[in-house]
Amino acid sequence: MLENYDARMRPPHRQGSPTSVNISVVIDSIDSIDVLEMQYTIHILLTQVWKDERLAFKDCNYSLPAKRPYVSADFHFIKRIWRPDIFFENENSGHFHTLTTKNNLFRIYRNGKVWYKIRLTLVLGCQMWLANYPLDNQTCPLRLQSYGLTTAEQLLHWREEEPIRFSKEINLPQFLFEGYDIHDETVSEDKVIGNFSSVLLTMAFRREIGYHLVASYIPMMLLVMVSWVSFWFDVDAVVGRVSLGVMTLLTINSVSYTVGKDLPIVSYAKAIDIWIGCCASFVFAAFLEFSLVSYLTRRATRLQETEKLLIDAEKCENEAHLVLLGKTTFGFDNDVETTTMVRKPKQQPISRLSRTVSRRRKVLLPNFRQAKKIDVISRYLFPILFGIFNCVYWPVYVLYPFGGKQ
Repeated sequence: MLENYDARMRPPHRQGSPTSVNISVVIDSIDSIDVLEMQYTIHILLTQVWKDERLAFKDCNYSLPAKRPYVSADFHFIKRIWRPDIFFENENSGHFHTLTTKNNLFRIYRNGKVWYKIRLTLVLGCQMWLANYPLDNQTCPLRLQSYGLTTAEQLLHWREEEPIRFSKEINLPQFLFEGYDIHDETVSEDKVIGNFSSVLLTMAFRREIGYHLVASYIPMMLLVMVSWVSFWFDVDAVVGRVSLGVMTLLTINSVSYTVGKDLPIVSYAKAIDIWIGCCASFVFAAFLEFSLVSYLTRRATRLQETEKLLIDAEKCENEAHLVLLGKTTFGFDNDVETTTMVRKPKQQPISRLSRTVSRRRKVLLPNFRQAKKIDVISRYLFPILFGIFNCVYWPVYVLYPFGGKQ
């Protein structure tokens, strides 16, 4: 069969037409989709079918069982014939399976049709657009392309009958497989090198939100609600309110680190970043609200102490006007005349002190009332604003995802 056969030459065709190679893929499993490295691992059975008339044979030349239209060959025979020049364009790594023997199947039919099947494990690149993460959909490609033979020499096509088949249902930890699409393409290099044929399989995945609800969204939501508890604390409970604010901020920072360490660094904000940022803003705003209330309370307390000092000073001044500072008695021989001399104290602006106390009272009362009023308003304002944020966030990212690279 291989007499005068040159494996370096592609199968000849009339009028110099290119060799047509039909491709089909059986997907055994998809192990994982790595968001951090932007790649996925897949196990496939790759089948290539082409026609090489130099390998055609007749029954009389080979002892074939009845009704058997082909002969099988081993791997050593495969290395001695021409094979399609293809590669996986988005491959990061891969290997053939050799347990318990080399996992390949090679058949040659009477008319020279060659059927070549191999088992592979591939780690393929998958560029992901994470603007909607973790509410995103991803499309991962599997691209087979001619390496050295241009479209004038070799053409790749998906097989017409069942080009893609799944040996079992695809189950992934965080993704739901939604379907696939196939295309025959031509890759343009340049005018000198030429164009190359390729086939493309794209698989669509939708990320399951359950894990992220439990690990990110619900804890963040609860932390925001916990920060609202400070609005019911007494304005003098400084230690409790500070401790609560600091604790919630540090916890949000810890959750943010846990979420971000498994994601690649990208130049745009992700949906989870918007959620964490807004939740942190609500907690920080609650902390600022406490700072404002505390400031007004401390100011009112200082004014109250000042008022007490002014009142004491006013009492002292009033008493000073009634104090007898001196008395002198002058005596004569028969007549006794007693003269009482009272020294008038230095006049003090009592009316000015009274006006100061009155003015201080007018400032003091509004400060206490304002502090209490801010707490009461915050009890309702913060939940309402957080509810509005949720009403905007979830429809935007779930019903109307943006980004254009899904």
